[in-house]
Amino acid sequence: MSLATVYKALKTLVEVNLVQEINVGEGNFRYDGNVLPHHHIQCLSCGKVEDIDGICFSNLNDKVKSYTEYDVVGNQVYFYGICKNCKN
Repeated sequence: MSLATVYKALKTLVEVNLVQEINVGEGNFRYDGNVLPHHHIQCLSCGKVEDIDGICFSNLNDKVKSYTEYDVVGNQVYFYGICKNCKN
């Protein structure tokens, strides 16, 4: 299977909401099978990306709405740090 075929398949999976595309910067993307609302953290040393579950930012949507004239429909918060393996 060619790399182009893989990327086309990933694009289709994103379009039908079976996979979430995560922009990790500089034109690089990762793909996550968990399409439910959640946030991510990336290790600045090794590049590993992990899910962060259990943190809800829906109140942030309301806060932003009160400061702007937007109807906020979602958010994407991304955290950066150094993972446990890279710290050791």
